[in-house]
Amino acid sequence: MTTIHISPTDPTSLSSVMVNTRSTPLTVPFDYSYTLIAAWEIVTGTIDRPHEPPAAITGPFTLPPGSEQLDRYYFWMLSQVPEDTAAGAYSLAITATDVMSPDLSVQTSDLLWVGEWVAPSQKGDNRVYLPIVVRSTP
Repeated sequence: MTTIHISPTDPTSLSSVMVNTRSTPLTVPFDYSYTLIAAWEIVTGTIDRPHEPPAAITGPFTLPPGSEQLDRYYFWMLSQVPEDTAAGAYSLAITATDVMSPDLSVQTSDLLWVGEWVAPSQKGDNRVYLPIVVRSTP
């Protein structure tokens, strides 16, 4: 999980990585959900930054078979925070599902804080609920 602090109108870029540990190619479509209402784009990249020009991932993405070094494939979520975004916490969850085995999926979540940091109130319930992935095996 990544946590970033941003301000309205800031460009936002969040990186994630996938590794194919199988000896066969792995095809996964990406799905994402978010609470920060902005136009998000998923693009390929390196460990340091998105590719220039950005190469959008618009459909299923095929990862070659894993090597002994377990090649890493980086992708980035890009957006720009709208000017009228209210201060507070927002989330972005990205899910990749195996096309051949739809029961197999992985998810990563990112937390975005927009505006100035405000400590939680000491009154009431201050619990934070985080999404989890549960995978059952047959």
